[in-house]
This record gives sequence, structure tokens and C-alpha cells, in this order.
Amino acid sequence: MKSEAYRSLGPTARSLLFELAMIENSKNNGSLYLSVRDAADRLGMSDLKSVTNAFDDLEDRGLIQCTKPAHFEVKAADHSRARCWKLTWVAANRRPPCDEWRAYSAPPDSKADLRARRGMAALKRYGYALNSHRLPVLETITE
Repeated sequence: MKSEAYRSLGPTARSLLFELAMIENSKNNGSLYLSVRDAADRLGMSDLKSVTNAFDDLEDRGLIQCTKPAHFEVKAADHSRARCWKLTWVAANRRPPCDEWRAYSAPPDSKADLRARRGMAALKRYGYALNSHRLPVLETITE
């Protein structure tokens, strides 16, 4: 979440990434079936183009990989028609994570670059405030 790849994402792509992470259960990475329509329903959206763009953004940044393309002509019950995804920071099929997202760099002067720079600056300010004890500490009492 502190990477440029994540920080450069818009809110729809960030939400979609969390939906994909919720599907993953430590045994099924690489077999995360999620269609654009189902993703839109999970996100409470009706604009399929925005959800498609979110999938594209996540792939572009190396946070997810498509492991099986969609099959609209296949109607058999043993095949999913949705695309199948893999989270690149999680091990899959007994292989270590490929971590493609680490190499992502937003194109200079793009919206993604601006979003990433703002997000990274906010994280830096928060870290500075936390380390210099400028943030209030809320004490909780548990019984």
C-alpha cells in the first residue's frame, strides 16, 4: 500500500483490488474468478467501463495478472466464463510472488504520477508526525 503502484491507483481500482484480495484464501491465488459485471456488483457500480478500466489499471501496474481469459462461448458447467486472476504479491501454485508492481513507475506528468506523488507525500507527512509524537494517542480500556 506504500508503493507507487498502489498510490497511483484511482479509488475504483483500489476498491477492486480489495475485492480480489477478499476472494483469495491462501490456496486459490491464480484461480480468482471475477467478471467485470460481478466486480461492478461487488463495488455497487453500474458503469462497466469504469470497472474495466480499473482491471486494466491493476494489470498495468503489475498488481494482478490474468491467468485465464474469459470464455463467452463456453457454456459448460465446469468452465467459468469470467476471467481468472492472480495477485502478484502472493505466492501461487507453489511459486513465490512475482512482485511485478515493484517495477511500476507512473508516466511523468500523468494523473497517475500526480496521484502517486500526493499519496507518497501524505504518507511521509504522517510518518513524520507519528515519529515526532504529534499525533494524539487514544487510550482504550478493555475489560
